[in-house]
Formats: sequence, C-alpha cells, structure tokens
Amino acid sequence: MSIKYMTQLFAACFIFLLSIAATWYEGSNLIDDSFEWGDSAKYTSIASSSIQSGYDISQVDYFIYAAKFYPFFPIMMLTSGLYLLTLLLFVAFKNRCSYMSFCLFILAMLLFSLGYKLSASPTIGAGALMKTCLTTGSFVLIFSFYYGLKYLRTHKIPFLSS
Repeated sequence: MSIKYMTQLFAACFIFLLSIAATWYEGSNLIDDSFEWGDSAKYTSIASSSIQSGYDISQVDYFIYAAKFYPFFPIMMLTSGLYLLTLLLFVAFKNRCSYMSFCLFILAMLLFSLGYKLSASPTIGAGALMKTCLTTGSFVLIFSFYYGLKYLRTHKIPFLSS
C-alpha cells in the first residue's frame, strides 16, 4: 500500500474515531432527558424491562439520541466511516472492478434502506441523517455503475466498446 493511501486511511480513521467520541459525548445527554427514554432508548428496552435511572441506558442508545437531536457528529461519523470503507474496498479490489462494483452496489442499497427507515422520524436530526444517507447512497451507486461499466469495457462487450 502506498503512502497516499496510508495517509488517507490514517486521516479517515482519526476523523471517524473523533466523531464517535463526540457523538457518544453528545448522546450522553440522554441520561438527563427522562422524557426521551421511551423513544430513544430502544436497545435498553429490548435488553431489560424498564429503565430505573439514566445510568441503566445502553451505550448504543447514546448514538440514537445524538443522531436525533445533535446530527452534526453522527453525519460526520457516517461519512468518514463510508470513506474509510470505500478506501479499504478500493485497496482490496484495485484490479477487480466486478467485485468493487458489487460491493459498492450492496453498500448503496444499505444506505438507501437506512434512509428509508429514517424517513418516518419527525426529528430534525433524523431528517438530516436521512438526506445524508440518500445523497451518499446516490454517489456510491454512481461509483458502482462506473466500476461496472469499467469491467464491461475491459472485457470487450461488443455494444460498449468503441
């Protein structure tokens, strides 16, 4: 792996970890917001029957709460994680366009389904996260088609080669 990929990998990992820490910190406000325990503490309600205090809440629920009410760092976490994943896919499948196209297509479908799932939420943060998922999913789908066409052109498909 060359130094330019290592630098990008390091920067993406740093931004991803920084945004995880910031999202986790912002989501810890759920401890004090007892009115949101029923709506934002989804994983805690699955694991236990009731929440007695704010410290009974699962750490995963902090991310849900932060995504609903403080969307900047969750969006940063999503985009840097997607960039990190795409960079790792590019390095792994550099000369295999069909694998790259397939993986990017699956990633785009996951982003579209996450955006669809978030479309029902009335909060501003979930709306911003939904728009981010749909936008990045569109870009990932375009890159998937690009690598698919690149694969078809290198394998001399008659109607695509010029």
